[in-house]
Order: sequence, then C-alpha cells, then structure tokens
Amino acid sequence: MKEADSISKQISDVKTRVESALALAKKLGADGAEVALSRQQGLSVNTRMGDVENVEFTNDGALGITVYKDGRKGSASTADLSEGALNNAIKAAVDIASYTSVDECAGIADKSLLAMTPEDLDLYHPKALSTEQAIQLAQECELAALNTDERITNSDGATLA
Repeated sequence: MKEADSISKQISDVKTRVESALALAKKLGADGAEVALSRQQGLSVNTRMGDVENVEFTNDGALGITVYKDGRKGSASTADLSEGALNNAIKAAVDIASYTSVDECAGIADKSLLAMTPEDLDLYHPKALSTEQAIQLAQECELAALNTDERITNSDGATLA
C-alpha cells in the first residue's frame, strides 16, 4: 500500500472514530461535545561522535473529549484507541459532568463562530527514510558540524526525527 493511501485510510479512520465518539456522547445525554483525536508515526535517530545512540520508532495516538450536559462540563482522555477504551473515556466524561458545577458560560461556541472550512496550511511533507538512511544523515550532520572548525573536538550528537 502506498504511503498516501495509508495516510488517507488513517484520516478516514480518525474521522469515523470522532463521529462515533460524538454520537455516543449524544446518546449518553450530552448536549454537546468536542473531540480531539491525534495519531503520530515516526522515526527518531540519535548519534553521538559518529556512533548510533538511539533509534526509536513511534506509533502513538490519543483521544480527548469534553462533554457538556445540563450546563455542566466533563472531560476525559485516553491513549488507548481501541473501541472499548474510547467508549470508556466518553462514558467517563459524561459521568464527570454530572459532578461538576453548572457554568452558564460553558458549552460549544455558536456555529457561526466556528471555522467550518479550515485553510489547508500545507504542513504535511512526508519523506520516507529507511533507518539506515536516517542514521547516515544524522552522522553526516554531526560530522559537518565537527568539521566547521578544528577547535571543535566533541559533540552532544545529532538527532534526526
């Protein structure tokens, strides 16, 4: 599967999970809810004095939900993106709302104030690197820094992430 196809599938999955979270919050009695769901994947390489110190692969995610019910607010979050964990976080947020004080200013902003068609900031520029390529680039960067002046004899290393 091409990277672009994989990203599109992940975006679709995130949208589906957010829609499901909002639907469950409403079903549990929330008057309104906001959901933030994130997914990150990456590779980080650390070198020091030309040696590899650390290679780290990441594949993380998290969901945070805030619900509003009868003028009360409850929030919960989870780093476990399984369906059961998401449902538990949503139920917890609704439950927490029942214990908080009424705040007449809490709630979802009027739709006319929301950015319904956000501008594409062109922030996604993937560059697929193998672990070996990432190590080589980090080593080259560190060596370039060391070679800028003969008085530089030590380095705290280089990181490519």
